[in-house]
Amino acid sequence: MKEKGQANRQRIVEAANELFYHKGFNQTSFAEVAEKSGIPKGNFYYYFKSKDELLASVIDDRLAQTKTMLASWESGFQYRNYACTVLCRFPLVSLKASFSTAAQWDHSMSSW
Repeated sequence: MKEKGQANRQRIVEAANELFYHKGFNQTSFAEVAEKSGIPKGNFYYYFKSKDELLASVIDDRLAQTKTMLASWESGFQYRNYACTVLCRFPLVSLKASFSTAAQWDHSMSSW
C-alpha cells in the first residue's frame, strides 16, 4: 500500500480505536468510523472489508503500542516478555467484550 493509503488506513484504525472504546464495538458503525476518520464511506471498504477485520487492525495497533511501551521500560523488567505473550494471545472475543464493557462503564460513570 502506498504512503497515502497507509496514512488513510492508520487514520481509520485510530478513529475506530477511539469509537470502540467510547461506544463499544457493537454500537459503532462503519459510517461513524468513516466520518470520524474523514475517509469517504465508499473508499472505506477499500481498506477494510468487515468490522472484524478493522478490529483486528485496532488490536494489532494497540499491541504494537504496548510492545513499544514495554520495551521502553528498564531492561531488568522480568515480566515484559510474559506480558507481551499474554497480550498477543488475548482472544478477539474478550477484546470485543472489553470495548463494550469500557463503553458501558464510561456511560454509567458520566451520570455521577
